[in-house]
Amino acid sequence: MFKRFFLILILLTIFAAGSAQPADPADYPTLTALEQAVIPVRDRLLLGRELLGITEIAPPPTEPETYSLGERRSFKALNTSVNQIFQFEAELKGIGEHIYIWIDTRSDVTIENAQGLADIFDSKIYPETRDLWGVEASPGIDADTRVFGLFTIGLGSSVAAYYSSSNTYPSEVVADSNEHELFIYDLGAAGEDIDAWMVQSTTAHEFQHMIRDNMNDVQDSWLNEGLSVFTQLYLVYDDGAWSATAYQDNPETQLNAWGEGNTGAHYGGASMWVTYFYERYGLKALQTVSLTNLPSMTAFDHYLQAAGEPGADRLFADWVLANWWRDTDLAEG
Repeated sequence: MFKRFFLILILLTIFAAGSAQPADPADYPTLTALEQAVIPVRDRLLLGRELLGITEIAPPPTEPETYSLGERRSFKALNTSVNQIFQFEAELKGIGEHIYIWIDTRSDVTIENAQGLADIFDSKIYPETRDLWGVEASPGIDADTRVFGLFTIGLGSSVAAYYSSSNTYPSEVVADSNEHELFIYDLGAAGEDIDAWMVQSTTAHEFQHMIRDNMNDVQDSWLNEGLSVFTQLYLVYDDGAWSATAYQDNPETQLNAWGEGNTGAHYGGASMWVTYFYERYGLKALQTVSLTNLPSMTAFDHYLQAAGEPGADRLFADWVLANWWRDTDLAEG
């Protein structure tokens, strides 16, 4: 009885809001200007010259370097728990058509496991994620069409893997850059069976970030993460359910923000929003929004109003109600 009463109350609130006279945008010029402002992309090369006084930047290579199985190289990674960069040695243990797999020499990951991940990246993760979102920078800063998958130890207590655009800049501008398009994984989270489905899922997540960095790097963090978790779900790696539960346990979590506390709830809210939009309007609509050069919620509002829909505020109200009711038999889910 209470649930039915609460549903009626929410519907009355929505309809009352929908029947109110909209405010004239001219009454709020500052708000309108903020909503329409396009923040310039951070150009780290330009900033390096202007703020760091950098005058000499070596030209990028025009031909990729050749690597062989068993070769060893030094790399850098970030320990997020102490916010410190550390250096380590890694061995090349897997080579695919589109990826190199490098393993920290302190680990016992086998060539078979490394090659297994390279193979599944080539056959599934690479083509399907590109079909969804577009392409990574290829060739990248190293003139190579292959990306790097780098496995090490000690990324921090809460990090399974990460992609950082810092690695795509020359070391003159970003001193700790590896100067490759790469993902970095923590072996403490991945384990030694790095071709397991969990690592495949993580790879799809991080590859979306790499593509997003090339296709639309002004996207807000919360939406970028939502698109990555959606990618895991869409590619039938369904481990995103844990974050949805985290959000449902903390529904007060702000959707269009990214805090330092309960990140699980942020991942969950973002992925549930993206999935709800996809189920309501389809994949092409989501792809269009993902490429819109507008702040996150404004991008949804822009698409919806162009399609003759009420807008993002109304969709958000529908989404909140759907999360509370959780009944797919109701109209529109």
